[in-house]
Amino acid sequence: MIFRAAKTLRYAYGFSVVELIVVLILLALLVKLFIPRFSRDVIVEKKVYGAAHTIASDIRYARTLSFSGGTSGNSGYNYWVLLSTAGSSTDTVSVLENGDTGSPLKSTTVGDDDVRIRWLDPSTNSVYFDATGTPYIEIGGVPTATGAVIEVRDPNSRYVWYVSMNRVTGAVRLVESQ
Repeated sequence: MIFRAAKTLRYAYGFSVVELIVVLILLALLVKLFIPRFSRDVIVEKKVYGAAHTIASDIRYARTLSFSGGTSGNSGYNYWVLLSTAGSSTDTVSVLENGDTGSPLKSTTVGDDDVRIRWLDPSTNSVYFDATGTPYIEIGGVPTATGAVIEVRDPNSRYVWYVSMNRVTGAVRLVESQ
């Protein structure tokens, strides 16, 4: 009797092979459903950050050129950052010397189907820096010293970054929306 009780207890614990297979199938289905979505979200997040970082870098480049004498010592020139947005993969950021669109110093495509870019001030699509590094936008043809903000986001606005320029110092900041 004692032998039989011990044998019954030994088989009372554990899982059957069928139960283990069912659990593994359920886990495989969950992984198949959630891993691709997670991977896609990470890729979109990195694309948005990359575009914002590129825009900030180009703005810093134009600002540096403005107070360092430019590419060939042209200290009297203003250096422009022009954001050409079409809402598609042709969105570009161009750094221009004295606003000359014919020969940009630097032109970078930042648009993508996963990235949307826009100025928060709808009256402009460009900013320029004078010899002191102060940012200006033109409102109705009148240069106005002002800070400017560019929004970079994904189509669903889950990932949003702002590239901002300080009105007084011209310093460029990259800030993630919370």
